[in-house]
Amino acid sequence: MNDEISIIEHRRRRRKQFAVSTSSLLFVFVASCYFLLGEESSNRNGGGSGALYLQNTVQSLRNGEANKDERGLQADCIDEWHLSIELDEEATCTNSANVPSDWYSESIRKYLLHPTPEKCCASLVAGGYNTCFVLDACAEKGVNDTVSPTPKPTTKTTSVPSGTAEGVEGGHTTSTFFFYLDFDAGYCKADGKHDDLHDAFLFETAEECCASGWLNKDGCLSLTLEKLTAVNTQTPTSSSLLRPTVSPLSSVMVHNPTNTPSDCSKKVFHMSQDKEITCTNDGIYPDEWNSSRKAKRYLFTTGADCCTERFPDISCEIIDVCDSIKTIEVPPTDSPSAGPTKRTDLPSSLRSNNLSSTPSSNPSFTHSLRPSAGEIESTTVVNDTLSDPTQNPTWLAGCGWWHPSMKKFNTCENGGEYPEAWDKLAWADKKNLFYESAMMCCHGYFHGPCNMVDECGGEKDEDGISSLQTTDEPSIDVGGLVCEQREWHVSIETNVEYTCTNSKNFPQEWLYGSTRDNYLFGSANACCDHFFGPSQKCVTVDTCKEFTAKSTHSPVNESPILPPIDEYSGSSCNNLWHVSLVGGAKYTCTNDLAYPSIWNSGELKSRYLQATARACCDMHFSSMPCEIVDVCPDEDGVLEMNIVLPTSVPTSMPSTEPTTDFSDVLSEGCMEGWHPSITDSKTCTNSLIFPDAWPVSSMFRPSASDCCVTFFHSTDCVVVNTCSAFNTAITSAIPAQSSQKPARWWPEIYGTNVICVYSNDYPDWVSLNKNSFDSEKECCTVYRC
Repeated sequence: MNDEISIIEHRRRRRKQFAVSTSSLLFVFVASCYFLLGEESSNRNGGGSGALYLQNTVQSLRNGEANKDERGLQADCIDEWHLSIELDEEATCTNSANVPSDWYSESIRKYLLHPTPEKCCASLVAGGYNTCFVLDACAEKGVNDTVSPTPKPTTKTTSVPSGTAEGVEGGHTTSTFFFYLDFDAGYCKADGKHDDLHDAFLFETAEECCASGWLNKDGCLSLTLEKLTAVNTQTPTSSSLLRPTVSPLSSVMVHNPTNTPSDCSKKVFHMSQDKEITCTNDGIYPDEWNSSRKAKRYLFTTGADCCTERFPDISCEIIDVCDSIKTIEVPPTDSPSAGPTKRTDLPSSLRSNNLSSTPSSNPSFTHSLRPSAGEIESTTVVNDTLSDPTQNPTWLAGCGWWHPSMKKFNTCENGGEYPEAWDKLAWADKKNLFYESAMMCCHGYFHGPCNMVDECGGEKDEDGISSLQTTDEPSIDVGGLVCEQREWHVSIETNVEYTCTNSKNFPQEWLYGSTRDNYLFGSANACCDHFFGPSQKCVTVDTCKEFTAKSTHSPVNESPILPPIDEYSGSSCNNLWHVSLVGGAKYTCTNDLAYPSIWNSGELKSRYLQATARACCDMHFSSMPCEIVDVCPDEDGVLEMNIVLPTSVPTSMPSTEPTTDFSDVLSEGCMEGWHPSITDSKTCTNSLIFPDAWPVSSMFRPSASDCCVTFFHSTDCVVVNTCSAFNTAITSAIPAQSSQKPARWWPEIYGTNVICVYSNDYPDWVSLNKNSFDSEKECCTVYRC
């Protein structure tokens, strides 16, 4: 165990950092059970609340809310180890005699006092600490032999003290546990069993937790209170400890109008409520800032500390109401300051001179310009740009690349507030967190539409991308890659065939999951081989070299339609099945090779080519008899043609809706319905070229955008309009909607996309939540379609 304990300096006291070994994990598990539940059932009802009581007591003592002498604290050191209650000894096991006499009670002593520092640290780890320090109070005072003072047994269950912190107006509130969000359960819990969450995701009241924007507030609050009531009924003796007091979310301002010398000695500095970029000590601020959790981020001893923490990159004013409303301007923190300031919310490893000391138990949410611990002594920040070029881009202050919000659910923002650890990631991981646009962030991280908070003032460059500032390294492109590192994919440009390119013009869905492996490749040759085969002619377009096109394979067959079926009679019987494109064929599936070669690639293959005749018929003609044409010979070399398969689903009842004949709605060279092209990849068209057997209900859509979303799960597929005048709304091709409900514009979700449609067959949630609109513009404004 000695090998696992290393000595470090911490605030002029000798401390040991305890590393939990494999053998210590048993202590962690056992201590966790004792620490939270108690060893015996009698302790659960009687003294079992001691561990919870300890947390309140320690917090009260650290906040100065209880007099140490009144708590029966001892002097010097003892021969037992416990959690330190000193303000500067967070996560520390010590044998100091500064122990409340209550801790010697037989009902809770075994949970609080330990024979060795190792067992003490195990109990801390079980209680949620990531790190444990060991402080030998006897060795510090030069005492070699110690005797434990006679314990003062007591059975009293003194209520948790509360009051005002010493020397600070407003004080700190105390609570046993913080509320946290349980997404699976759909409400907020306060049982102390949450993971190591950052302060931004812990809340002091149920209202504050449910109002955080991650869950429906009313439903969350109702269920939370219902669950807490159930807990109180089951365990009435410990209900007050399991549940923080639920009080309305406070936004009350604290105001101290008088400024006597005694008052000013207690005043704290905070952000001004009526002036921007200003710190003051006028005492007008939200009451919730007085909580022990928020005070360290919003309340400061000096105005300089306030400016440094709240406005680190800009000039900040200080208004001291105790000095005749004196105004002081504090320069940005990247300028030399008159003297060092103390940053109380940083991890101890960044506050001490020992940069390799213990990591913080919670991540620090900071602006992206903050250097890592290893850069603090050697790197300076000037004009918001690191003086030494780095391999990563540097963002403008308060603006930059888009990333998921740390405060709001389902939200992307570009304000630069994210975990410091993200700056240290390799680009392979960074590109999953940082994006060039809000839309890319929403679809890349949340896989669909999301809320967007633009803190850049809407300033965009010519490509519609938030402005960013880089170092002397090559410019960063899609996914954080320089141009030469872009991945290759099949071109989706109109009228382009057998082409691979490294352009940025491709669906964002290709970037994620298993789809990426099938669409994006490290080289042009790999792309060509995957999509067109090693023997097919393939043109490559390198957008990094001024669109230079070259052929990588020898041409074999330049026709997009393969040779006639008679040339393939007698070929292998492994042909896939598809809707017949032979003139006159209706409701027919065949395994001939007369179909566009593009059907062999990507998502078109799964849509148009099936493994069996039955699968083809079910896919395209599930509600009607289907004829199959098998061009492959059987074992005797005989072709079996024109077999009719019955429908795989029961025949539907006669419809009262009028039948549709597209011959009635044809215009010059086009029709008023949109369908997927049978010759071009990822293309919707209103051309007259499509199989006669295609059913109206499944293969035609009233608009080009509807066609794109339905067949290609994207709103930006290629649209080919063959009409002399552009028509996007179908008239008589689609049966009229039922008149049961009034037709309205409403959002319909297709995969990761949302489009607004006009119909009267919307689901109930549209009516109940008033999510229907008078116009497409109103609908798309709300749902960003």
